[in-house]
Amino acid sequence: MAIGDMVTVDKYYGQVTRINTRYTILRGLDGVESVIPNELFVSGPMQNFSLSDRLLRLSTKVTVSYETDIEALLPLLEEAAATVARVSKDSPPSAVLRFFAADGLEVEVGFMIVDPENGTFGVTSEVNLAIWRVLQSNHIRIPYNQREIRILNASSLPADIPPAGEEVAPPSVGEAR
Repeated sequence: MAIGDMVTVDKYYGQVTRINTRYTILRGLDGVESVIPNELFVSGPMQNFSLSDRLLRLSTKVTVSYETDIEALLPLLEEAAATVARVSKDSPPSAVLRFFAADGLEVEVGFMIVDPENGTFGVTSEVNLAIWRVLQSNHIRIPYNQREIRILNASSLPADIPPAGEEVAPPSVGEAR
């Protein structure tokens, strides 16, 4: 571990800014500095995100409609993520179909950054905005959650409920529902 490394130890994540004989200071991505006793680094697991290189993998997910041509969409999402300045050009983004969700197809876009010390929220937001623009320009729908409600005892419902599929007019101003 060295000054400048991005590490996680116990519940703390951040950049190592100072190391001395008793403690190490981590500066979190939110700017908060934590004083960590060095015994935590040797007595438990520690993740060093920059031990061999500065690359850090991030990802974002989006759910799209089942009507989406997913094979056409995946390369578009990779290209969108690649347009973000902080995304590594040496390790291009990858988009994959994660699974078939209840409301649509869940896609994950993974990308690498070379400067994790500059934070992750901003770059993730930029990638999300690039993805949003691709979805909008290609008329790809993000589905709303869909739930089916079953009424087991329909005879207990009020008689003035219209049959399924029939439009209900909104109440007039001043009229109670």
